[in-house]
Amino acid sequence: MFGDVVLGIDHEEFEHELATIKKNAGAKFDIELTAAHLKELVTKYKEVYKRNSKVLPDDPWEQLRMGIDAVFRYGSAVGAICCCCQVLCCPGCSAALPEDTLDQLQNGH
Repeated sequence: MFGDVVLGIDHEEFEHELATIKKNAGAKFDIELTAAHLKELVTKYKEVYKRNSKVLPDDPWEQLRMGIDAVFRYGSAVGAICCCCQVLCCPGCSAALPEDTLDQLQNGH
């Protein structure tokens, strides 16, 4: 999801890799894949990033910052800062980040 929503990689590229591994494994459902299959899938997903000249950051804080940036790029359809309480929220699920987390992100911590 990070690859398509945040970095703009076509979601179908990830789905194709998953479908190929499931087909080769004879699996109908994701849950039927073994740990070895999932390790192979991670390798394939990394190749998708590389083909698209994109990098998945190792730092979870950087991933979070990039995710928040994506929220602002997509506007209120995905989520935004509430004008009343200044909390980052997602209108689809009414979830919100705690205020101290938002402060840390805004201050670069």
